[in-house]
Amino acid sequence: MTTALSLISPPPTRYSPPPLIHAGDYAAWYKHATGEWIYDFVNGQITNRRTGRLVPFRVKPNGYLEADVIVKGVRIHVRKHRAIWLAAHGILAIPVDYALEVDHINHNRFDCRLENLRLVRPEENRKNRIRFFDDPAVREIRRRHREESASFTELAREFGVCASTISRIVKRQTYKGVSDD
Repeated sequence: MTTALSLISPPPTRYSPPPLIHAGDYAAWYKHATGEWIYDFVNGQITNRRTGRLVPFRVKPNGYLEADVIVKGVRIHVRKHRAIWLAAHGILAIPVDYALEVDHINHNRFDCRLENLRLVRPEENRKNRIRFFDDPAVREIRRRHREESASFTELAREFGVCASTISRIVKRQTYKGVSDD
């Protein structure tokens, strides 16, 4: 029975609990559980079983390796280091706490070997974010960009930082006091 009050009352709001896992973690688990991805934990590589090729991870501006995958018709971004950590530790080890992060122990975001990954709280992971370069390294980055036309991405891979860090060094937004002697 419809009443006048029910016609003017707003519908009840739908409560949506926070997701239990990251979408990328779910997609990585799905690819692992279905056998579509084969993991090499020693070398930090993921191979597509169907094609026999490495999964094409690309470098994002923040320096992480990420691939777009389709799971049940939905495109999801999967970070390589999280996929490898998850495959090695299993579905029950998925970080339910959104505050937990998979950390690269040696600070190199391209090194996704299992022995280089660990699960930490953000405070611990933030300790890794500050990367100091000595003056010769800053000069080398600027020189190679200027003289050899090395891209920010190429230099970032070599020095184990994200491309935006290299960009700031080259544009003198950081390390302003280092001359090009």
